[in-house]
Amino acid sequence: MAAAQPAFHYIHSPRAQTEFRSNIGDALATVLDGIHLFTGVSAATMIHGPGWQFIRLGRYLERAYATATLLEVYQSDLLQPQEREYAGYQYIEMVGLLRCCTSFEAYCQVYTADVSPDRVLEFLLLNQNFPHAIRFCVDSIRDAVEAIHRGGSRRPPTS
Repeated sequence: MAAAQPAFHYIHSPRAQTEFRSNIGDALATVLDGIHLFTGVSAATMIHGPGWQFIRLGRYLERAYATATLLEVYQSDLLQPQEREYAGYQYIEMVGLLRCCTSFEAYCQVYTADVSPDRVLEFLLLNQNFPHAIRFCVDSIRDAVEAIHRGGSRRPPTS
């Protein structure tokens, strides 16, 4: 993706369509780079008023939804009793779930690499310090809505 080309336009370009067909890994990496660029530039250059708060609100709504959806997909693996021959498969599935939520490294900082269904659920649902945990997202959603509410009233011009 060219530096001056926004991610939206890149995704809809014929070049991107060709790249997706030929090497989806590189194309997805390019899209992620564009997302990270937008996030960094908006956080560093925008006034943190209602517009920026709406961006935050959307980001955390999407994260909470994505994490909840992944937990729903993985729920049978999380809730099944662990059998000896199933243990290796379950470990790989739990690591896969954490990686899908970009949380494996953060999980290991809290619990080490001892992955268990109870700890994975606790981490992805209740951790107040990890940005992809549902609790963190809900707290951030509340903060963004409160900031929008506070900043939403227009003040009359001073004379």
